[in-house]
Amino acid sequence: MAFDWNGDDFCLLKYFPQTSPNADSVTDFVLAFKSRQDNAVDATGELVAAVVQSMEQQLRDVDCCQYIVAIPPSTAYRVNESCERICSRVAARFGWLKHLDGVLVRTKTVPSSHRSPPWKRPKYADHLASIEYGGPTFSNAGVIMIDDL
Repeated sequence: MAFDWNGDDFCLLKYFPQTSPNADSVTDFVLAFKSRQDNAVDATGELVAAVVQSMEQQLRDVDCCQYIVAIPPSTAYRVNESCERICSRVAARFGWLKHLDGVLVRTKTVPSSHRSPPWKRPKYADHLASIEYGGPTFSNAGVIMIDDL
């Protein structure tokens, strides 16, 4: 499996943007996932579940992950359907995880990261200021956040 974990950041698949001369079949797969094509969402769900299984002891016992949530897309008030489906599938497979469906809501549109040059991509503060959390209050619980980039 080609995933990469760097600190708190995890990348399932590395890919090049569609506009890159290096775009390849992984780029096509990621774009199919983003456009909610069932085969790509199903395959991604299997990949994510396999990674969670391979890291289960770390995620469950060390990081104390109890919840899984989808990060909303860059457009305000839209649902990240593909990522919500992944969260639901992974939570159903691992009893120690609970999917908090739709608890993150983007209230202000930000530039799309995959369509913007690096210098125009939203920063962490931009994301933080544009997303509201509407879920339960919890402490000492880790959260797995699923994004499609």
